[in-house]
Amino acid sequence: WEFYSHVSLREIVRDALDRFTIPGSPDEWALYTDKTKKFITEQNRHEELVSGVMATIKRAPGKLAEDSVRILNTKTDHEIMMELENVVKHAEECTYANQFYQQDGVTILLEIIKRSTSIIVACSCHMVVALIK
Repeated sequence: WEFYSHVSLREIVRDALDRFTIPGSPDEWALYTDKTKKFITEQNRHEELVSGVMATIKRAPGKLAEDSVRILNTKTDHEIMMELENVVKHAEECTYANQFYQQDGVTILLEIIKRSTSIIVACSCHMVVALIK
């Protein structure tokens, strides 16, 4: 369907949730474009929502970062390793990386490096480097 520039992104997301019967609020979900590998925000919508773009609905970057921080803070080494893979997967997307940083994700990664086994240290270091880029 067509996205109108005068409609807020929040309303576009709400419409998408309703059309595809996805539970939740627009605060929990976001539009994402695989072409540029970016979440669509109010700031970049005019560059990202161009004619013919395919956008998908994904968990909002703030929610993804919140989940990552919670898991990295409270789970077992195995669960931390699994979540580090998710963090690495999302780290190159600047909206997620910014949210992860704002929620003290880098500090948590540094704490994991201090207390963990070598494989987790390697993944955590990779993650810190990815976020710094």
